[in-house]
Amino acid sequence: MIELDEAARKAIDNARALTVIMLEQGWGTVHVVSSEGEYFLARESGHCDPLAPAAQVAAAPVAAAPVAPAAVPATEIKAPHIATVVSLAAVGTVVAAGQALATLRVLDTVSEVVAPVAGTIAGHGAAVGDLAEFGTVLVRLQPQP
Repeated sequence: MIELDEAARKAIDNARALTVIMLEQGWGTVHVVSSEGEYFLARESGHCDPLAPAAQVAAAPVAAAPVAPAAVPATEIKAPHIATVVSLAAVGTVVAAGQALATLRVLDTVSEVVAPVAGTIAGHGAAVGDLAEFGTVLVRLQPQP
């Protein structure tokens, strides 16, 4: 059996209390940022584990108004996991395939979300400093024709 000091007992009691609140309030995830660190808690029905290796960024066409047949619809580049948005490429920036579109931070890990194709940044779905949930649109990319 492990002997716990008073500080460890208090931390465990606080974690239990937070878990009870999550269950009672129906929260799927909790993100706590303090001077001591950054912590994520997720229920099984919550979002993807932010510490798991990032999956390839999902891209889906944006529904658009009818356009000329030659026009290519913008692509939504989404957050591969829950994270804090650190940076976003500016609207109007021309990027190459594989170039960073956004930088995300989870705990002490920083990762880049890259362009799946060459194009121009047409808009943002999040802002720097936002906590982006899994699947949040980060950038709208207009692919080059």
